Amino acid sequence: MYAHKYIAPRSTFIKYRGNTGQIDRKDTIINILSKNPGLIGARIADMIYDKNLFPISYGKVYEVLSQLCSEGSIIRNGHFYYLMSDAVAHDMAVTANTVEKLGEIGIDLTTARFLSSGIIMAGEAYAAEQRGENFNIDETVAAGVASAPEVKPYLSDEEIDAQIEDNVADIELPESLTIDNPFTSIGDSERQSLKEEADRLIAESYVQEKAAEEAKLLAAKQAKEKSFMSSITSVNDLEGKTVEICPGKYKGQVVGTILEVRKTGMTFLVTFSQDETISFGTVMPMEYTDGLTYKILVDFDED
Repeated sequence: MYAHKYIAPRSTFIKYRGNTGQIDRKDTIINILSKNPGLIGARIADMIYDKNLFPISYGKVYEVLSQLCSEGSIIRNGHFYYLMSDAVAHDMAVTANTVEKLGEIGIDLTTARFLSSGIIMAGEAYAAEQRGENFNIDETVAAGVASAPEVKPYLSDEEIDAQIEDNVADIELPESLTIDNPFTSIGDSERQSLKEEADRLIAESYVQEKAAEEAKLLAAKQAKEKSFMSSITSVNDLEGKTVEICPGKYKGQVVGTILEVRKTGMTFLVTFSQDETISFGTVMPMEYTDGLTYKILVDFDED
């Protein structure tokens, strides 16, 4: 049971993990950035969780963003996040545009690198001089040590052809090369049968993989639930937990967060209500003498 199931999704970008009802944070973040590149972390988190209702899950979004950056799936530029593919495409476009402009004025990439490296190292040498130090070329941040680019001699078409002939003169080529293709000797019906068998094997493999994935997710969920339940040893351990309030007199389900545990009862903050007499956000004290019982709702959105 996941508490966020009872709240309307924060956006259309929410992705769930299998049929468990868990929000898959990684897939959801990728989905958000594929449609809205260049968002800050808070905007991404806002599209997944209500910060006031699920503060812990909200904060987890930043941890997952850091993980995705470490994995190379996304990239952070300042405070803004992008998919790695979008960032690479952007950088390639900038590079291509720069190279095109350099080409228009007759400067190739080797010459451009030489010029930029020289400028960087000149600045580093000046900074070292101001500190009373000698410039150490081994510590430069330039793309490469500035040295005059090699100027290749111009070759005519005849000279290029002569070099090619010299390089291939000793290579012996086979008189003929025949490759037997076994599929040229079978009929259309046999070819169709092979295709259908391949499709069947692929479909079976997919079903088996999905079943294994669902079983793995269910086992992980059960293990987490067992660990969570074993951590509760007294009623006071329930403070801050989300529960379904079951006094037996409400018309529909009522879910709330436990704000206070008293000797005589509890105080709840209502986070979901199907009872028209109890509105969302109500702070509701309940006494044990009212027949109060409750059921813990576990929300495991861990990746």
